[in-house]
Amino acid sequence: MRFQVPQFINYELKILGPLNLRQTLFLGITGAVIFVMRFFIPFQIFLPASLFLAVGALAFGFLKIEGRTLPIVLINFFMFSISPKLFLWKRKNVPPRLIRIKKVKKKEEVEEVVPLQIAGKSRLKNLSNQIEVGFKQYG
Repeated sequence: MRFQVPQFINYELKILGPLNLRQTLFLGITGAVIFVMRFFIPFQIFLPASLFLAVGALAFGFLKIEGRTLPIVLINFFMFSISPKLFLWKRKNVPPRLIRIKKVKKKEEVEEVVPLQIAGKSRLKNLSNQIEVGFKQYG
């Protein structure tokens, strides 16, 4: 049986019409700030400031650079800017290892063949035998 792989994993829920929550917050807060600025700032300053804020809110809400939103790109930019860029390799003080070089034996030299010796019983086996014999004598 074949399974379908989901195609649209990065889907964000639409809150207000075609806008998702992030876009709604950026545009709503900017709209509220522009509305308040209208009553407290002279018109000559209000117009360029409101245009600047509106363009910024639209960029933050809708602009994507290589599939990433503008806030994510800016956060990554600032994190890269403040992080250290110089990576130094710090050598550890390890004592040098001596390498043994095996000498090549000449064909003229023939080693004597030692006949195989059969090892006796292990000490553990001898001990167990002594314990068994000792218990049999007293038991």
